[in-house]
Amino acid sequence: MKIKVYENPSDVNPCISCGACCCYFRVEFYWREAEKNSEHQVPQQFTEDLNSFKRCMKGTLNKSGNRCVALSGKIGKRVGCTIYANRPSPCRNFQYSYADGKPNKRCDEARAAQGLKPLPRPESLQHQVHPLTERQNLTETDRPSQNSLDAPIELD
Repeated sequence: MKIKVYENPSDVNPCISCGACCCYFRVEFYWREAEKNSEHQVPQQFTEDLNSFKRCMKGTLNKSGNRCVALSGKIGKRVGCTIYANRPSPCRNFQYSYADGKPNKRCDEARAAQGLKPLPRPESLQHQVHPLTERQNLTETDRPSQNSLDAPIELD
């Protein structure tokens, strides 16, 4: 068995060398995420009230001079979240560009605001044919008949 060793951890997850989203967006979430009995228990000392239903991470309330208090490191070099296991839902749900094979305009926007270029499209996606394009290139004999599409699938 071969184990691939990465010299640069950002080859696996570019967030490790970025952190732009943590310095650009307001990280707001339902107040219960910061309660002791919540699933991820966002530490309350890292949050502030936004309104009666929402809290936000300290340092992310205003657009200018924005930086989440839980972020450590230098933007664009090497960063980390000091409460990673307990981070709020917006952080859990945010995906970097091409994490799911598609660009993320919000990631690109945050990176641009920090003077960083958008993440490049991974080589593994460079030569893939889009499923719709591939389907359009089928000949009539290659396409399934309408009857076969409507037929029930039998399971054992």
